[in-house]
Amino acid sequence: MVRLFNDLHTPFSLFHTLPREAFEPREPAPVAVRDADGAYELSLDLPGVSQKDVDITLEGALLSLVARRTFKLADGTEEVRTLTRRFKLPTKGDADKTTAALKDGVLTVRVAKFEAPAVQKIAVT
Repeated sequence: MVRLFNDLHTPFSLFHTLPREAFEPREPAPVAVRDADGAYELSLDLPGVSQKDVDITLEGALLSLVARRTFKLADGTEEVRTLTRRFKLPTKGDADKTTAALKDGVLTVRVAKFEAPAVQKIAVT
């Protein structure tokens, strides 16, 4: 604690003494979920992640998101961090009508609700 107060006289010196983990969230990234217009919409902040580093899969009612981000370390090496989130939707999703977009560090996934085919009477011949 004494070192913290001693370092305050030099601008930005505190940033060099804190570990990198101090700038990263300890909780999983918050996700906004809403039920709208026959689909589930999920929004998640993914700063510094590019489209090629995001994998999304939909299996029935299970939506899985995997995002990778590469950090350059002070010694010149790289470290890859992975964020994985899974969501159990209330109903099955329709993968053919599901869309995803990554814009300005925000991933938005729109999972269309699966529409079961109407019951049809089949004639016996």
